[in-house]
Amino acid sequence: MEIRYNEPLSKHTTFKIGGPARVMVIVRNIDELLNALEWAHREGWPTYVIGGGSNLLVHDEGFPGMVIKMATSDYRFDNNYLIAQAGIPLATLLMNCMERGLAGIEFLAGIPGTLGGAIYMNAGLKKITMKDVIEEVEILNNKGEIQTLGLDELEFGYRQSRFHNTREIILGAKLRLNPENPETIRVRVNELIQKRKHRIPLEYPSGGSIFRNPANDYAGRLIEQCGLKGLQIGKAMISRKHANFIVNLGGATFKDVWQLIEIARDKVKEQFDIELELEIEIL
Repeated sequence: MEIRYNEPLSKHTTFKIGGPARVMVIVRNIDELLNALEWAHREGWPTYVIGGGSNLLVHDEGFPGMVIKMATSDYRFDNNYLIAQAGIPLATLLMNCMERGLAGIEFLAGIPGTLGGAIYMNAGLKKITMKDVIEEVEILNNKGEIQTLGLDELEFGYRQSRFHNTREIILGAKLRLNPENPETIRVRVNELIQKRKHRIPLEYPSGGSIFRNPANDYAGRLIEQCGLKGLQIGKAMISRKHANFIVNLGGATFKDVWQLIEIARDKVKEQFDIELELEIEIL
């Protein structure tokens, strides 16, 4: 495993924000993960597991314990199933499925991060998410045991899974796919990527959607209706393209972003009497 001391977490998040971790351990297999957890337990350090670092806003002071970065990236195909480890980037999975002529995960096109993060957040679109393709998930439970969970045990909801509450570590998953012409899949993927480029601010670093969409509405619409598009504090700005994104214009801090989050939440509550809930994780 690779060990880094006082590693700036801004290097490991899509937001490009965050102070240092006391220790960062980059693990590439289960044995390395178990060794890292044993070390942290021995030292009495808190631990936090990350993948691609999307949907994550890290405090300027960093993290006083061990951040474990999952770089486990093995995968294989078994007929129409994909069995993959949690640290594999979604873009890599999608490309290999496309080349093999297996459809089903095109909805992940253009989404940054790793398989583990996508499972944790139940990533996807309005009509299709990870719960629609997951067969089972392998985890390290809180007793230190490797366990396999079926779909009905994962408690998937809107941008939600059991892992928000249990903090078990996702090791990998088995995904159910469908044979299809590779070129047909490629066209669908390219269409989705173009739609994302049109809707989402990709020109600056961000952490993805800041708030969950409330029932029967959109957080971005509510924030825009409050006149907050383009509001800037320090080097952070509520995107002019999509108001549910806060972008890092270069050198933004946690404090800059947090002030914008609080303003957006307060204004929406004041104008619409709706409490916006964070989608992004705070470390």
